[in-house]
Amino acid sequence: MRRAEKIFREHDVAPEVMSSALYRQLVQDWVWTQSRPSAGASLQRWSRAEPHFEGFSRPADVVDAIDAGNHQRKDALLLALLRLVQAGEPLASQTVLHAMLPGLAGLAARTTPKLPASEPDRAEAARQLVVEEFLESAAVFPVLRRRQRVASNLLLDTVKRVTSHTRQAVPRPFNPAALYTDAVPETDRDVYRAVRAQADGGAPSHVDGIDPDSDLLTVLTWAVSEGVITTAEAQMLADVYLPSMPDGWGFDHVAEAVGVSRSAVKMRCSRAVARLSAAARASVTQTA
Repeated sequence: MRRAEKIFREHDVAPEVMSSALYRQLVQDWVWTQSRPSAGASLQRWSRAEPHFEGFSRPADVVDAIDAGNHQRKDALLLALLRLVQAGEPLASQTVLHAMLPGLAGLAARTTPKLPASEPDRAEAARQLVVEEFLESAAVFPVLRRRQRVASNLLLDTVKRVTSHTRQAVPRPFNPAALYTDAVPETDRDVYRAVRAQADGGAPSHVDGIDPDSDLLTVLTWAVSEGVITTAEAQMLADVYLPSMPDGWGFDHVAEAVGVSRSAVKMRCSRAVARLSAAARASVTQTA
């Protein structure tokens, strides 16, 4: 287990050594939440609407089940959480964020060099940006239309928002107080979701170019917007090569999820990577 995963999987005692004020607050709030009677009551209430939560006594149980589950189990639990997020459940937002924090921490680290040099603490600003944009992505995620590879899709949606923000260079600090279980949602989620749903199908990728320092998710997003690879191919490559995957590449996981052989997945990846590499080299050469 990588260091980031260990930090974000301490459900009962918050790690004392942590350089990020944001991560420290998120982890401390998470540990505190596990012992709140209202958290257990929320899980019981959720299970009446979402059977996937039956048998869970605290939010940490949900995160552990996502970590341990196969692709179908992970997708089912994440989709159930997202439905609750979009119904205005702050504890669901906190839980899905915590489940995804190891991958989001990696994205934040890769985002840091892209922020303006004038930013006082670029690393912390990148963490705040990634967490904020992830929660925005979760709030409008199309749960009825995108029911597979949910974690990868959430990360891809987040990197689109992060890339758009870094190009605009407008600071938007994240306030974790909105995740508290007794907080009242500040916006009308129904109206918000309805407006975003109308624009979801034609939303631009906000990635208009790449360079040698672009991370994988940015390159995949650009490649889809340019028609180099399909969305399905981008999802497959993300599932196989994302740094947040367990030890080793994810060929076996993808093969199990889509019901094909490992060799078939490797062949599809090889073909997609060949097209992607040629297009990326051409793009970088043109912009050099």
